[in-house]
Amino acid sequence: MNWEIIGSTGEWAGAIAVVVTLFYLARQIRQQNINTAATAMDSWLADYNNTVLELTRDSFALIYRQGLTDFDRCSRAFC
Repeated sequence: MNWEIIGSTGEWAGAIAVVVTLFYLARQIRQQNINTAATAMDSWLADYNNTVLELTRDSFALIYRQGLTDFDRCSRAFC
């Protein structure tokens, strides 16, 4: 068998391995981006939920409601 044929076959196998690896890495990066977006949305929703819960507390809800209805009459000490 000719050594040039063996070397050429090895180069082809290496090139195919590189292409397969690049496709695999592209898929992994895409999946990581999806997971990062989902984590960011989950964090945002948790913060939003905490904000809404704070707005429903009796003491803060009164101030919030007064500020929404008549902001100009709301005193600095109260609001």
